[in-house]
Amino acid sequence: MNGKLCSIPAALVVILILCGTALADWGGIVQYTDSQYDDRNVIAHFRDYEIWMFWDRDIDGERQIFYRTLDLDGVPTGDEVQLTQGPGSNYAPMISSKLTKEFVSITWEHQNIESKDIYFRYFNGDIWSAVLPVFSSSEDEYNPWIATAVIPFNQDSTLTLVTGQTDNELIFQRIGYGNGNINTFDQVRLPCSHPISHPGGYIGYSFLYDYEYVFLWQNNLEADTTLERAVWVPESGWIWDMILPTETLNVFNPAFPRFSGLSGGMYFNHTVNGTVRAGRLYLENSGAINLYPDIYPEFTGNIIDPFFGQNSFVSDVSGDYEIYWDDEGVALSYNGYQDLNPCAFNRWWSSWYHSYWQNFIFWESDYSGNWDIYGRASEVYMPVEDSGDTSSPDIFQISVHPNPGNAQFAIDLELPCADFTEVGIYNTAGQLIETISEDWLQAGHHALNWHPVNRPSGIYLVKVKIDEVQQIQKLVYLK
Repeated sequence: MNGKLCSIPAALVVILILCGTALADWGGIVQYTDSQYDDRNVIAHFRDYEIWMFWDRDIDGERQIFYRTLDLDGVPTGDEVQLTQGPGSNYAPMISSKLTKEFVSITWEHQNIESKDIYFRYFNGDIWSAVLPVFSSSEDEYNPWIATAVIPFNQDSTLTLVTGQTDNELIFQRIGYGNGNINTFDQVRLPCSHPISHPGGYIGYSFLYDYEYVFLWQNNLEADTTLERAVWVPESGWIWDMILPTETLNVFNPAFPRFSGLSGGMYFNHTVNGTVRAGRLYLENSGAINLYPDIYPEFTGNIIDPFFGQNSFVSDVSGDYEIYWDDEGVALSYNGYQDLNPCAFNRWWSSWYHSYWQNFIFWESDYSGNWDIYGRASEVYMPVEDSGDTSSPDIFQISVHPNPGNAQFAIDLELPCADFTEVGIYNTAGQLIETISEDWLQAGHHALNWHPVNRPSGIYLVKVKIDEVQQIQKLVYLK
């Protein structure tokens, strides 16, 4: 499956078309960078109705962060922009944003002659902030991660968490942005006496009526490794730390799928008879954790990097490294070249009686002789067929229990696809009284809770809205 290079006059992007019919649902490969330098470590995210794509570029021995914007067909809408300047190397960007906010935050690792540090910038819809050092210590800080959420009841505010590590600690730094001001909160340092690999996490809405941060990391203990998890609820002031049950597996490279959180499970690598495999831990609603040691049994080669790629992974089954899409089991990149570091995500949206779905994936490849960023988008298709009924289809399901209730209500939500989801509590006059969730939720089951603190007895409405479709459930609160 070797491709052809077709240049488009007056365009900054090169379209590379793969031959064959197995990938009929995918568009052609797009070459997003074409410089004389190595472009690597791509990461992309939605912001409103755009895709923002970041990467680092090695310019004469020093790496700098670049970005560009794409439309929802994956076509560039802006020129490349260099985000970092000056001496030293800036690399491994991580980006986070919220769909309903003109807000993008990014963190990266900076290295100079003396030390490694983690830096941070944010875009507030108009301009970029100054470069902000996140951690200040005499130790090297590296392996950055970032997550962002909108603060409930204050829709002008955004909460970002940047995490990194030293040789013996996992560090959390909370950064708040609202009303044009930026505030940093106390750092939290979680001791870890052994090297941490691939720390990753997400911000979720906890049952404690507060935001919680959940992170995974690898702890090396003599000849074996363990998978550990910490849950930090900032306003409650505690961290819950636990070792996850991986039986006798020697695990490494743990992470959540990008943007999924607990609903997507917890993933890791381990080695079986010299071959690297991918496993998964899934947290049930009961609290039980199920272990799946091999989630891609049909692949005989090494399975690497199945986490940040979400729905994709890298394997060397053909003798070189290629990008695979796990739903289709076929390579999306080039045979005969090194294709690494996939960043993939999907978007789902709906009209009045249709649902639509589209996948995106980006990666780095040495196809052009040096490392460049490539990607492709799937065709838009409709998982829900038109039945001729113009009423709103049951595209998602909600249930509330106990109902009636007197202290706490559980709100169970089943999503067929990932999308930005709003869940709110309304009174019978149609007024919003509390926001339960306003976030990008992955497909599957989500368990939310409402605690009617200081609310009068009576009838309330739970409204779930996804794009232009909404469902309402009545609940009865009895003190």
